[in-house]
Amino acid sequence: MIDRLNVGGNAELVIGSTGNLTSLMDINQTGGHISVDGALNSVGDYTLFFGYLTGAGILNSPFLTNIAGTIAPGDIGNIETLTIDGSAVLSSGSSLMIDIGSNGISDVLSITGDSSLGGTVFFNPNLGVRSGNTYTFLTTSGLQSGELSAANISSILTPVLTHNINSVTALIEAGSYNNEISTSNSLHASYAKLLDSNRDLGGLDAVYATLDLSSDSQIQEVLTSWAPEAEMTVRSLAKATADTLSQFHSSRLRIMETGSWSGGSISVMGSPGKIASHQDAMAPMSNVEVSDMDNEASIKTNKKIADDYSIYLAGSFIDGSASVMPFSSNLEKEHFDGWTLSAGIEHAVSENIKLGASLSYTDLSLNDQASKSVNSNHAAVTLYGQLQSKSNLVLSGQFSIGSFDTSTERNIVFPASYALSSEDENLSVTSKIQLSKPLKMSDFTLIPKVGLQTAMVDFNDVLETGGITALNIDRKYYSSTQGRLGLDIVSNKNSNFYMRISGDVVNEFDDSLNVFRAGFAQNNGESANFLLAGTDQFWGEVGAGFAFEIDKAVMSLSVDTTVGRDDLSTQSYRAGITIGF
Repeated sequence: MIDRLNVGGNAELVIGSTGNLTSLMDINQTGGHISVDGALNSVGDYTLFFGYLTGAGILNSPFLTNIAGTIAPGDIGNIETLTIDGSAVLSSGSSLMIDIGSNGISDVLSITGDSSLGGTVFFNPNLGVRSGNTYTFLTTSGLQSGELSAANISSILTPVLTHNINSVTALIEAGSYNNEISTSNSLHASYAKLLDSNRDLGGLDAVYATLDLSSDSQIQEVLTSWAPEAEMTVRSLAKATADTLSQFHSSRLRIMETGSWSGGSISVMGSPGKIASHQDAMAPMSNVEVSDMDNEASIKTNKKIADDYSIYLAGSFIDGSASVMPFSSNLEKEHFDGWTLSAGIEHAVSENIKLGASLSYTDLSLNDQASKSVNSNHAAVTLYGQLQSKSNLVLSGQFSIGSFDTSTERNIVFPASYALSSEDENLSVTSKIQLSKPLKMSDFTLIPKVGLQTAMVDFNDVLETGGITALNIDRKYYSSTQGRLGLDIVSNKNSNFYMRISGDVVNEFDDSLNVFRAGFAQNNGESANFLLAGTDQFWGEVGAGFAFEIDKAVMSLSVDTTVGRDDLSTQSYRAGITIGF
């Protein structure tokens, strides 16, 4: 028992749960901290000018007046009830700190007398706070008047206060994630739409528990980390596979057209067995490279091949680079590598008609990416041929059909560490038709050409597994239609040496928006469009090659590259040997 209690500055008074302190006059607090877990009694009034009043005990005073101080039932972070046995005035400059948890569980300021309310209430949430929760955090046994205002809990959660006759209740409402991101960022806008539309559907409670309480910058960081970047990689691998397949068979048709095709032979390009068994030894390069690195061949046969037939087996390494998904954390080109094997047979039906058929298998995978892995396998059957008219017009065509299979895995760390994976099998079709006319000069032949090349992958819907943020992905139909105009310059076969220089201007006619739709796999809620990097509309392709005969063998080397293409840069290096019998 004391005459009068004054607390200020940095002073601290702690009354434990069994403690009891009485002031015979009044209590004035101009700073510091008073914690009441037992009982604090005052014959006169308690005036809180500045400082903190906390605790889970009882304050007995005719009037408590909070001018510019802070009252926090319990301790900050612990849910308790602080009782004022008397009347209370909370002025406009006062603050009230309330801890809130699961629905209905919160600190309470209990006033046994009358109350005059004002000032601001600040809510301190834990992970049990959800949109739709309600909390009664202030009660008055006597007459209640005035109103409190409430500060937002976070960028997303806002408390809406209801002042009842003898209590004040807070309803937690959620705002839109779309208001917390830049709408110019398509990735953030897509995920904001999914988060807003899936809130009431369940299944994503662990996401909202933390993300609802995060700052704008933290929200944006999480949405960026969720980027389904593998979808961009899948389309890039589809492009690279289609281009590689068409390019290889175009090289076979070029051999037919220039007169360097010879029957009764087996051709081996690269070392297919080594390629299939040592694909992991490939070194990354800055562009797509199709390389037949080993020129040695060992061919054994007990039968002579007919002069109007030719058989080949080809193996190549592939390295590539392609565009990344817009607004993802990876701002550089992504690199992939792999290998391809092709086996085929060709037949000269007549002097003017040649046909071919092949089986091809391509294996590509993303490399040097800790956050994701993407693999594709493509098996295809190709029919191709060439018809030369009496007027020396040459019509060439190829058609491939196969299965483009993919597997993806992306690693995310929020709201927990997940490895989200998917597998898919898709129909693929590629075709090309070309019209050319060789113009023979004294030392070389000019071959102007015009063509149309198409590619299609009929992607299926994909369901990711592995975590609550997995997506149900509606992959859009991939298609490409290219107009091609070019010129080949080929040396006439006057000796054992042959060379060619070629160039094409390519116009991509398919300018449809590159998007896919996806929604959270946990729910059947609304889906959103996710933007992919576009396809270049114009680029060039140039190449050069030579071949020379040594006895019954023909050695060849060619180089082809794209020029001015950003979405998928490609270079091809092929070396081979043809052995005649």
